[in-house]
Amino acid sequence: MVRKQNNNWLSDRNSDVAIKIRNRHMGIKDHTKGNKGWIRIEMTGYHIYCCYISPNIERNEFEAITDEIMTEVKTRAREAIIMGDINAKSYQWGLATADVRGEYWTMWMAEINSIVINKGTTATFIRGESKPYIDVTCATIKITKDIKSWKVLDDEGEILTYYQYIYFEIGKTTNPGKREQVWANVDSNKDPQEVNKRLVKIRSKCLVEKEGNRRKKRVVPYWWNTDIENARKECTAARRK
Repeated sequence: MVRKQNNNWLSDRNSDVAIKIRNRHMGIKDHTKGNKGWIRIEMTGYHIYCCYISPNIERNEFEAITDEIMTEVKTRAREAIIMGDINAKSYQWGLATADVRGEYWTMWMAEINSIVINKGTTATFIRGESKPYIDVTCATIKITKDIKSWKVLDDEGEILTYYQYIYFEIGKTTNPGKREQVWANVDSNKDPQEVNKRLVKIRSKCLVEKEGNRRKKRVVPYWWNTDIENARKECTAARRK
């Protein structure tokens, strides 16, 4: 990582991604820069990955960058938060459509046992009439329960960028022994979108509770095996030919 102008900035080689360190005593233990478009900082107990993947690159390059980020997470980080502008579409972060980029990203999310943190559909990027939802925050299951108050700050006035600020807090649960009750009355006469929102909430809470009772070692999804992993690698290699 490169420190820029002694202003506590950390950046990748291409200056596509940067992190501003506002508190020198926040406990950064280590850092890594990717080959292109991502950086990592290690905190006590978890890692934070920030990334940018251009909408103008070819599919095989998108997949190569995603592979690099997610392989780093899988091999180095026990618990991780991955966030950034990935220019991909998926139902998992609230969009009405999906694309091959989003499908590839979510396939990797399943492999590292992570879920999407995004809430709501407030645009994360505003340029004229264009208001897409392209910034995604996801995290491995255990650290998810310590992430609070995720939101897009759309009332900050003039911010001199097309990107909207995204805010969330990371902190230990004050009462980890207390379980939050999650229930829903799934009425067939309700709006299908409302039913889907409730089901997504139940799934997310169940995953967090289930992971909280596991050992610290990450457990991959039950259906994942070496045959699936090898098939994924073969498909990726075939696409790049």
